[in-house]
Formats: sequence, C-alpha cells, structure tokens
Amino acid sequence: MREFGEKIKRLRLAKKISRSEFCGDESELSIRQLIRIENGESRPTLTKLKYIAERLGVEDYKLMPSYIELDKEYLELKYFLMRTPTYEDETIAQKKESVLIRFLKSIMIGYLRKKDLSSQIIYI
Repeated sequence: MREFGEKIKRLRLAKKISRSEFCGDESELSIRQLIRIENGESRPTLTKLKYIAERLGVEDYKLMPSYIELDKEYLELKYFLMRTPTYEDETIAQKKESVLIRFLKSIMIGYLRKKDLSSQIIYI
C-alpha cells in the first residue's frame, strides 16, 4: 500500500501540483485523505482512485503497484510473431525463428530487470 501512495505522490510532485490544488474544493477528495493515501495509511475507494488518476492525467490501472509498462520492442516482436503467417515458406519461417529468439531475449531481459538482476544479463 505504501508503494501505491508513494507513486501517487511522485506523480503529483512531478506535475508540480500542491495537495491543496490537487484536492480543489475537497468535494471528491480531502487533503487529509490524500495525505493518508500518499503515506500508505489508507486505500482510496474506486471513485477516489478514478479522481486521482484523472487529476494526474493517467489511466487508473497505471497507478496499480503491479502495473508494468511493456517494452515497445517486446510488443512489436509479439505482434509480428502472432500475425505473420508462415504457410510453409522457409524464408518467412527463418525470419520468424530469428524474431522469436529476439522476443525471448527481450522477455528474459525484462524479467531480469524486474528482479533487479540486470547486471547478470548475458547476451547470446
């Protein structure tokens, strides 16, 4: 819960918005509630979460602690593999194999970074 609150605080400060400005007339969220959320002492209701996300200019799901932005290369490789038909064409099959290797490497690198093992990345 603390990580969630810290993320909200970090985003709010990055936008240079004071708590008072953020909460406005406090009809949706009071300053005290915001402080408790940012300090990890309270969880917002779904309504308050949507309000916070709107004030920060982000999608509400991006505030979740488990949210991870997928790497652009990963997505491009994934869609290439899924949408490119092979139809027994050896050239396309070889290209897909090459892309599959890059795809698997990107997954491995992403996993190692997430686990803070990036110093142990071995390039094949």
